[in-house]
Amino acid sequence: MGYILYPNWTAAVYLLVAAPLTCLFGTEFNMLVSIRVNDPRTAQSYGGALYLPLLVVFILGEVGVITLDIKTILIFAVILLVVAIILFYINRSIFQREEILTKYT
Repeated sequence: MGYILYPNWTAAVYLLVAAPLTCLFGTEFNMLVSIRVNDPRTAQSYGGALYLPLLVVFILGEVGVITLDIKTILIFAVILLVVAIILFYINRSIFQREEILTKYT
């Protein structure tokens, strides 16, 4: 190929910035879903559907519609960070620990 495929700066930015933010976003979203639904299977279904938009971004990058360079990954990471912060404040405002403890014990 004439160049080193991995590790490069794009992979480093993705692994050190975007991947942890994706995990944080997934955790925050699944917490919001589990607060709102009562059935574990429903929560699992919504949690699985969460990753479809992330899969679309990956497929668009592989097909060539968007380029997965450092700039695009950082823009994606900033969007994930903003959404994760918003979800954190939403979760913090609606999470009622005392209600969960008294309801399920």
